[in-house]
Formats: sequence, structure tokens, C-alpha cells
Amino acid sequence: MSLKTVVRVGARCAVPLLLALAAPGIRAQQVAIVIDVAGKAEVEEKSGRHHLRLLESLPAGTRLSIGQASKVDLLYVKTGAQFSASGPSLVELAQSEVTGIIGTMPVRQPIAEGSELRLRRDRVVQGGIVLRSPDPPAAASVAAPKPSELQRRRPPKGAPFARRVAYALWLEDVGAQAEAREAWRLLAKERPSDESIARRAR
Repeated sequence: MSLKTVVRVGARCAVPLLLALAAPGIRAQQVAIVIDVAGKAEVEEKSGRHHLRLLESLPAGTRLSIGQASKVDLLYVKTGAQFSASGPSLVELAQSEVTGIIGTMPVRQPIAEGSELRLRRDRVVQGGIVLRSPDPPAAASVAAPKPSELQRRRPPKGAPFARRVAYALWLEDVGAQAEAREAWRLLAKERPSDESIARRAR
């Protein structure tokens, strides 16, 4: 076999390999964040399963196995839509909604128009969400929300835990750091053993 033939064969093999390596990154666009999980819920993967974590971000195509008497709440980053899925069930995350496969069907939570809590996609990373204050150059380009907007989007008294987590995430996202820390502090009182909330309350 000539050197040219070896090079051509190697090139043909390299292209599929590069595409295969790139594919996970292409598929890994995160579409939703876990804003509450109660009971047993697992992420189904080709390599196995892992327990679903609060504030974990998930790509489209993710399947969740939710146990008996368990519940998961999800916030869609782009639209601010919120879904609840109760067990026993198997559900899958589509690009803009949660679809049921087996068992109890997921439910979209009603949210008043204008009070949706959308997040910027550049803050969301695989396996978690980046919730740090913007660097000074970025901060200058993010207009602080007016008090009226904070009030309009603030969950009503007695709102579910998931709704209040979504609000805290939104406060972080728009740079309202003091308000966000106070929101996390109140949430931490309800879930003192959850380190992901405790870190944000500090």
C-alpha cells in the first residue's frame, strides 16, 4: 500500500471520528434546570443512571425516571416555562416542554404573562448553572431591574418552593445580587442540608 493510499484512508477514518467527538457537545445544549426534586428521581444515561440534583441543568433528550410519590420541577431557560412531573413515571425533555413516556403525565405550571423567569443561555453549563456576579465589563451592559419589575416577578406569599428557586435564579441572572442572596437565604432555611442552596446564600 502506497503512502498516498494510507493518507487517504486515514483521512476518511478521521472525519467520522471528529464528528463523533464533536457530537456530544452539539447535543449538550442545556434547555432546562431542576428547580425542585422531592423523593427519588434519576437521570437515565447510556452508561447508567445518576440521582437528579437540585439546580442541575439538562439537555434536550434527557430522560428522567421518577419514583413513586416523588416529584420534579423544571424551569426552561429560554422561555421561562415551568413543568412538574410526578411519579411513578418516565419523562423526556424536549426542546420546549417535558413529555410523558410512561406513567403520570407532566404538567405545565400556569404563569401570568409578563412574569416569566427567563435566563440567559450563556450562564448555563452542563451539569450545573453558573451563578456568579458578572465581570465589570459585562455588568455595565446589564441593566438592573426596576423595583416595579422585581415586584411583578416576585412569587406571591406561599408560592411553591420551585417557583421561589426560579425567582432566585432570575435575580442572580439580572445582577440583583443583594436580593438574590436574601432569596437564597430564605430558601436555605427550608432546605438546610442542601449545599447547592447554602453556597448561594452566603
